[in-house]
Amino acid sequence: MQIHEICRRCGLTRKAVDYYRRRELIAPKLLANGYWDYSEEDALRLKRIAVLRGLGLSVEETRAALDDPAALNGALRRRQAQCDFEAERLRLLSILARNGDWAGARSALDALSQRRSILDRLAERFPGGLGQYLCAHFSVFLNEPIQTDAQREAFDEITAWLDSASLSEETLRMLDEAMDGVDVEGMAGHMRRAMQEPEAFWKENHEIVEGYLSLQQTEEYRRSPAFRLKQALEGELAQSGYTSRFLPAMCRLSPSYRAYREALQRADDKMRKEP
Repeated sequence: MQIHEICRRCGLTRKAVDYYRRRELIAPKLLANGYWDYSEEDALRLKRIAVLRGLGLSVEETRAALDDPAALNGALRRRQAQCDFEAERLRLLSILARNGDWAGARSALDALSQRRSILDRLAERFPGGLGQYLCAHFSVFLNEPIQTDAQREAFDEITAWLDSASLSEETLRMLDEAMDGVDVEGMAGHMRRAMQEPEAFWKENHEIVEGYLSLQQTEEYRRSPAFRLKQALEGELAQSGYTSRFLPAMCRLSPSYRAYREALQRADDKMRKEP
């Protein structure tokens, strides 16, 4: 069926259907005339997507629930935790409004924040482009709360490093502009899929990846704002201790990131040994 029919049957806009197609939640067939042909399976998935998104699930949570209904239990637990957190914040706000005890509110809020995910805490402390950039690149490793003293120390080290990182005003401006409107959740989802299903991800996206790598070799790219930002970030972050301070602290903060780095190192060692 054509897009107008699928929109009518599922109660979705064309833009929404196109978005879910691009995010690979549905798999219509591309016809020779350039139009997409949507199947009954696509219609069923879109109806379920509309329900799940209406219930507040993210795109990646929706993907997981479509493929495995048992994933709904995990989404339910996360939503309940979020609701509990918001309810507690509302309670603290009510107390502050009654007694005006700012010091008490700060103390209670600090205690409450310990229950939040590492990602949420970093995003709250660093709302600008740099925080968004790092959250987008490391979010797959940070969706868990801090549980040990070693993790707390590592989090404090990362916070101190981020707060003292010497980035120029121009670099920060370019980074803010580059990250404005970026789908951080989508980037994280692609990273998660690439890590969990590398062969399938490469099969589906190798043309895009190869095209991007080829673009990076062109003179046009080297004259672009994206290249200037990449060069500036790499240089300024390196000078600020990205490799010597941030990455080691990330390994102490996130067991999953540490395992990822160790796997990369093993793969690199293996490649070096091969003739």
